[in-house]
Parts: sequence; structure tokens; C-alpha cells
Amino acid sequence: GAFPPSDKLIIFMDVNSTMLCNDTVQAKDLTNTLLSTMFEFVEFRPQEAFDLNFESWHIRVEKLKTMKQLVKDMIANDRDAYASFWTPERCWKLYGELEIKGKVTWHGQQGSFRLDACQDLFNSYLARLPKVMTRDGIAGSWFQLYDGLHGEHTIVLNSFGVDTRKVVLATVPDERRVIHLTVNYDLWDERDKRTFSEQFA
Repeated sequence: GAFPPSDKLIIFMDVNSTMLCNDTVQAKDLTNTLLSTMFEFVEFRPQEAFDLNFESWHIRVEKLKTMKQLVKDMIANDRDAYASFWTPERCWKLYGELEIKGKVTWHGQQGSFRLDACQDLFNSYLARLPKVMTRDGIAGSWFQLYDGLHGEHTIVLNSFGVDTRKVVLATVPDERRVIHLTVNYDLWDERDKRTFSEQFA
């Protein structure tokens, strides 16, 4: 293998938007998850500070931020509005409005990242992703990683959602051999608690 026999790896893997393209609690499917993920890499630098009035939301934009952070700033703590934000129509509308107010770039790149280029990249990913995912929206590469490392190394699935069990059930023949740990359960909101508990009912 690639590692000396004495080395033991501990692999920490995020679940939502990393190996899983659906989010049960936020009701995000592949399209929503892809837009949300891509907007983490799209950066907006305003020409000058301005007030962004987008639909019913209003924020002051003063410095470089990712588009995803701008969406989070606009919507603040309204989880339902945030979950329902990620539609192509709404995302492209926001993109177009920001594009005329400053420079939009892809993270790590210098040149402008125009709306049509972003849409082309989105459509390309949207066409390719179903070919490398299971029916449940789990990336095929996750199973390759697991097959190559389990038994010799430790794999920890980390999630702020409740979809970890879906990955476990699709990966191992007996979920009882997997330690399932929750943290700060008392601080979860009622929707997350209910969705989590229903999995084991």
C-alpha cells in the first residue's frame, strides 16, 4: 500500500455536500446541493460598498465574500428560507445582480467568472454527477475509499445533519458494528431531533 504497515490513519469525512448530494433536513436535492456548494467557491468583490436589496432581503455589502456567505448574511437565521433559496432561478438572478456591482471570480482565479461560465459549469456537473453516485445520492468514490481503508484504519463520518445513517446503511452489512455518537443533542432544534429519532423508530 501507500502507507507503511505500522501507520494507522484516522480519516474524518464530512457527509452532506461532500459524499452525499442530498440533505434530508434541509430538503436539498442534487440541484440545490450543487448550487450551494458552487457558491462556496464563487467570490464577489464590490466596486464600492452598497445596499443589496434582493427580493425581501436587504444587506450592506462592503467587502469580498463568497456568494454563499452573502446568501447566509441575507437570510440570517431563517433555516426554511435558506433551504428553499437554492434554485437555479434565484441563484442566477442574484448572480446577475451582483455581477454589475463588482467583480465575480472563482476561488483562486484572477479573471472574472461570468454568469454564463458559471451556468455552463453547473450544467456540466449536473450532467456528470448522477453517473458517479448511487441511487441514494452517495458518491461512488466514498465506497472506493472505504473498501481501501476499512479494517486497517479508522473512518469517522462527521455531519451536522441526520443523513449519516443513510451512508452507514449503504456501506456496511451490519450497522450495529458502527459506533453512532451524537453531540449536544439537547441543543438541537426540534425538527432535527424528530428527524433523527424517526430513523431508529
